Amino acid sequence: MFLATAAVAASAASDRFKGRSNKAPAFDAELVKHINSLKTTWRAEPVAYRRFANLTVSDVKRMMGSRRGQEGTLGRVFRAKSDFVAPASFDARKNWPNCPTVAQIRDQSACGSCWAFGAVEAISDRYCVALGSTNPRWTNLPVSALDMLACCDSCGNGCEGGYPQAAWQYWVDSGLPTEACKPYPFAPCEHHIPMKNYPVCPSTIYSTPSCPTGCTDGSTPQRFYGASAYDVNGDVASYQQELMTNGPFELTMDVYSDFEQYRGGVYSHQSGDLLGGHAIRLLGWGTDSGTDYWVIANSWNADWGEGGTFRIVRGTNECNIESGGSAGTPKAM
Repeated sequence: MFLATAAVAASAASDRFKGRSNKAPAFDAELVKHINSLKTTWRAEPVAYRRFANLTVSDVKRMMGSRRGQEGTLGRVFRAKSDFVAPASFDARKNWPNCPTVAQIRDQSACGSCWAFGAVEAISDRYCVALGSTNPRWTNLPVSALDMLACCDSCGNGCEGGYPQAAWQYWVDSGLPTEACKPYPFAPCEHHIPMKNYPVCPSTIYSTPSCPTGCTDGSTPQRFYGASAYDVNGDVASYQQELMTNGPFELTMDVYSDFEQYRGGVYSHQSGDLLGGHAIRLLGWGTDSGTDYWVIANSWNADWGEGGTFRIVRGTNECNIESGGSAGTPKAM
């Protein structure tokens, strides 16, 4: 009886930050204090983020732009070979130092376009990984997030969210121009941290821009295609072999309100409400003081987290991050 009562009490204590009204302020100072009082593997930002100054819980939920429902729809699933043995650690940035986009951190700004950014960032990386050694033209080919966001009618609702799987299929079917041809229209802004190099993000999300018909720099439009798009099976070994073989790819995760306060360390959900889905890019893995983790590139600029990246617990499907990924192979032209 004592053990059961203690378990109920612990559960109640951990739930006290859940169930906040959608009209409540997004920043919760008590949640930050709670996270930093725990003996956990990560730390929360202890000051009120200017990003949250005028935002409610509902506003933040609207910015979680990755939607679920198309998992397993790309027709092929990559699974690790039975004899695959992963090294203890791996970092795509170190493994492909001559691929500038692998280390690049972009900024989706005040738009729920993570689904598009996770795709175009990984696609850009894969041109270099697959083709860069044979022709220098592929070494640095950042493709357009704007085209993906504004022109893919089957991908979802632009700044209101979209489907990663549809983004990769769009690349195969329609191709993508370069970022120079169709640059992202929204300026970088500070996400969930005290103001550093950029102004605070707007208090509301931007409207989805119109699909541009030509290159804004006056150059002749050229589209670059994928040869295939496929799902990556949701297990550690498949993630590792796919990353080591073909380069970074897109993942999704559930975002809780405590993640919004992440400053550094190996994240694991502790408390707070589910806000929605978020799409990101897998870069590597390792172990810190006995805790296995993934290295993830975010799209909230390099001021956020650990230089624009974060680490999250590996091997336990933390926040559904091991529920499968989206990937593809580039087509040489």
